[in-house]
Amino acid sequence: PIDVKITEPKTDAPDTSNASVVPDTVTVVEGQEAKPFEVAKDIPEGGQVKAEGLPAGLTVNPSTGEVTGTPAKISDWGKDEEERDVEVTVSVTDKDGKEVAQDTKTVTVQRDTDGDGQPDVTDTDDDNDGATDAEEEKAGTDPKDDSSKPALTDEPSVVTDKVTVVDGQEADPFEVAKNIPEGGKVAAEGLPDGLSVDESTGEVTGTPSVSDWGKDEEERDVEVTVSVTDSDGKEVAQDTKTVTVQRDTDGDGQPDVTDTDDDNDGATDAEETEAGTDPKDANSKPEAKPGDDQGATSVDKSGVKDVKPSGEDQNTGIKVTNPDEGTKVSATDKNGKDVPAKIDDNGNVVVTPGEDVEGPITVVIEDEDLDGGKAEVEVGVKGEEPDNQGGSSDLTGGSSLPDLSSGSSNVDWKRCAPAAAGVGIPLLFLLPIGLASQMNIPGFSPLVKQVSAQIDGINRQLGAQNTALQKQLGIYNGPLAQQANQINLMLKKVSPEAGRIGGGIALAAAGALALGLVANACSPNGGSSSSSSSSK
Repeated sequence: PIDVKITEPKTDAPDTSNASVVPDTVTVVEGQEAKPFEVAKDIPEGGQVKAEGLPAGLTVNPSTGEVTGTPAKISDWGKDEEERDVEVTVSVTDKDGKEVAQDTKTVTVQRDTDGDGQPDVTDTDDDNDGATDAEEEKAGTDPKDDSSKPALTDEPSVVTDKVTVVDGQEADPFEVAKNIPEGGKVAAEGLPDGLSVDESTGEVTGTPSVSDWGKDEEERDVEVTVSVTDSDGKEVAQDTKTVTVQRDTDGDGQPDVTDTDDDNDGATDAEETEAGTDPKDANSKPEAKPGDDQGATSVDKSGVKDVKPSGEDQNTGIKVTNPDEGTKVSATDKNGKDVPAKIDDNGNVVVTPGEDVEGPITVVIEDEDLDGGKAEVEVGVKGEEPDNQGGSSDLTGGSSLPDLSSGSSNVDWKRCAPAAAGVGIPLLFLLPIGLASQMNIPGFSPLVKQVSAQIDGINRQLGAQNTALQKQLGIYNGPLAQQANQINLMLKKVSPEAGRIGGGIALAAAGALALGLVANACSPNGGSSSSSSSSK
């Protein structure tokens, strides 16, 4: 018999990579941190992404294709130039260095003359000199130079510069007239739905609404006729003003003109245009290709914004992409009080703060796709200081000093400050610790011993620095310092007696004296006699 052996010829395995460049245009503002964006997707394992020609200040992650950073200020803007298109060459290589995708992407950098975060293309006062761009152009001054502005005038006038608002988003208040005569009125005919003018001040407020957008329409100019009349009803100023309303299909606060995914369906506008689907319809999107991972849930917190203390539903600016049945969202305020939260149909996290909310609000999104299974984002509350949201301090455990709860402004801070600094806030906690040591609480004795053993060390470290700091700040008070030292002497006897009745009493006594000293010094009606005493 004849054996016949057939050997299949070897062929190189075809490249099945779906790597591609994301070519859609992205808009950033100079000097402002950019919202992270992708220049490539479906990068092969071990592959690399390069982006040549990125605006200064932006960098690409070679492993993920994500671009982050803050575009540097451009120093060579033209006199009236307000935005510049930068062409970026993007390439993707596999683990062997072979190029598997290459294309160009445009990054539009918008000018921000005054650095207020609002680009000149929408800012009505580019140089922030108090005169609008329209007024400066009319007067022949430079709207991009704060040292060049029109002479002041008290004549009634219409503010004619163009204003841009976003459909469905509360507009920043803007003026349509100024220098309104006493008893005069302002009328603004043709304002977009949802906006209204205060006839006494000329200020426009509200949330614009457009219900008849064209298929591909992304912004609409609305001409408003503004007139000013005096107290007798005589017209003293009249002109037109343009209000541009920008479309926001998914209601995320980012207008379609700059949003790379208008309907927030997970597919970019460029991908939808290429696939022939509708980028403004979340129910119309490209079919997933084999091997694509488009189901992972992610959280974008770059657009987070403050909410108002009210009972209405408010968009936090947090966006969840590809949420599923296992995605959960919850929120609590500073005091741990539950705040109603939900993810709407567009992936936006919406909360209902309530009028008594104390910020910041902590929003928690839970999903197995997220790092650690969850993402936490803080949302501020309008009207509260960012560094002290929630109001009262908790240094004293919620207690108030005598006579201070009324908000009196008669506190003698030259006595109050050194008293509090002299004894140190930690000593105020000795009172409850000392009293608790007299009760038979299992496991408490070791805590008393530990606290007692550390008291001397704490006071030795703080003592010299505390006095020097008080003198440097000009709040040092000799008699009060002597009283504080007497309390500290009591504490030196505590450590050897820790855990015994005497030790507990000493702790309680020291805490009580410290609290009394601070209360006496800080009370508007107390401490007059001790302030006049002399040290010995």
